[in-house]
Amino acid sequence: RVAPQPLALGNERFVANNPLPQPKSPDEASINPFAIVVGMAEVRLPIERVFDVTPGDLVVQRVSGGIAGREDSTLFASLEYAVTRWRPKLLVVLADSDSKIVSAAIDQVSGDVIP
Repeated sequence: RVAPQPLALGNERFVANNPLPQPKSPDEASINPFAIVVGMAEVRLPIERVFDVTPGDLVVQRVSGGIAGREDSTLFASLEYAVTRWRPKLLVVLADSDSKIVSAAIDQVSGDVIP
């Protein structure tokens, strides 16, 4: 499956308040995340619910403050572990539409601002 499609369809179901029935919890064999979602700590819903996915479909990391991280940070190590272990096809950074932190990170990556 193409990684962004299930997230987009799941978010449409979430917005329409029409979620799929979900199992109580995943068994070890069913944990095979296709995406990593880095979300801000202030998001008040489980991110899996926002995308209406089955438990085990996402690796979810919550952060406060900067998302760029440093190589010695817990976030960086956790993302590196998830990529090595499951090889997900997609990384999503979930933030509000006016996030100055995300805008600054995009400026740095695009070369507009020297970090």
